[in-house]
Amino acid sequence: MAVDRITIEYGNPSDTRASVWTVSDPGGVFTVEGVGPGTVVLLASAESTRGHLMGVVSTDVHVGGVEDLSLTLDVPGQVEGRVVFSTDVPATARSKTIRLIPRLLNVSPLYPLPESTIDPDGRFQFRDVRGEYEITIPDLPPGFRIVRVSRGDQTLAGNRIAIAGGETAAGVSVTVGR
Repeated sequence: MAVDRITIEYGNPSDTRASVWTVSDPGGVFTVEGVGPGTVVLLASAESTRGHLMGVVSTDVHVGGVEDLSLTLDVPGQVEGRVVFSTDVPATARSKTIRLIPRLLNVSPLYPLPESTIDPDGRFQFRDVRGEYEITIPDLPPGFRIVRVSRGDQTLAGNRIAIAGGETAAGVSVTVGR
């Protein structure tokens, strides 16, 4: 499989914005220099003959050390679900989009946040996602918020969902109320 256009975003989860590194070595070998000590998350994306690929990994960087790290690229995952608005949210005031905010890394503005349209029946779908995300709905009417996010019978703490390579997280329910 041929892989090209590898881009790696990296930084600490508390950093304001990720730094970006591109890999030009066809073998995928890369060196990121000037990274301070502490936990560093790397998020990679690339194009291949199989389509879009993504990878995510974290490591602890120590002063004076060189870290050997393997970052595996795989087919990204998907999230599928439904938004349920409480009956006191007027139909005309219901948001039309839902977003995933990456929580492992504050990604650079080079890549837009994953966003999906909310269909009239409340259904949504995200493609090409990998990592941990917080589910948000912009432009909710004043006084309304996401009151519960669940997958099956399990409530997802902090409205967060983790997606592995190739995983389809189906049956996600997002409830909006007061």
